Amino acid sequence: MAAETRKHPFLLQVDEVVEDLKTNLDKGLTSSQVTQLQQKYPPNELDIGSGIAWYTIFIRQLCNAMILVRLSLIPFTMSPSLGSLRFLVNTIQCRFSSSPWP
Repeated sequence: MAAETRKHPFLLQVDEVVEDLKTNLDKGLTSSQVTQLQQKYPPNELDIGSGIAWYTIFIRQLCNAMILVRLSLIPFTMSPSLGSLRFLVNTIQCRFSSSPWP
C-alpha cells in the first residue's frame, strides 16, 4: 500500500488515507474490498519460528565473563587461593563445555 500513496503513510492526513484506500470514513471498507485486499496483501504476522529455551538463555548469561568475574570474587574475599582456583575452574568449564555457542 505504501507504494500506491503519494508520500510515506505516516505523513498522510486523514482525508488522504481515505482517498488512497478508497474507503468511507464513517462506514469503513465493504466486504468485497476486505476480501480483495486480503487476497492482495498477506496477513500481517511475524514468523517467529522456534524460540530459544529459557535454560539456554540462563546458561549463556551464567557463562558470561562478567558474571564469572563477579562469582569468583565471592570466595576470593574468603581466601585468595580459593578464589583464583574457583575462577580458573569456572572459566575452563564454560569455555570447553559442549555448548551451542562459541
